[in-house]
Amino acid sequence: MARLIDADALKKKYTMVIKRTSPSAIMERPAILLEDVDEAPTIDAEPIRHGKWRKVDYQICVGKGTFVDALECSVCEEPNYEMSKYCPYCGAKMEVEE
Repeated sequence: MARLIDADALKKKYTMVIKRTSPSAIMERPAILLEDVDEAPTIDAEPIRHGKWRKVDYQICVGKGTFVDALECSVCEEPNYEMSKYCPYCGAKMEVEE
């Protein structure tokens, strides 16, 4: 089973270690690196939020007087002008409409 580790905590640990030793000395001991990854603290994953882009009845200015039809995230209701895979505001994964 996959395990989610706290990459920031591991990076912080190795930043301190690198300041005290040379990076090449660390890389010469891969078993220690693997052990540290195994012992790294875990994090809880946030559940994936799913949403859909829905059309709204107004336009958004995308620069220099250019307006495009607006879309709205069904999760956070923030406007957007492109059908991206994720909402740039709340991170919801957008369902692909067939």
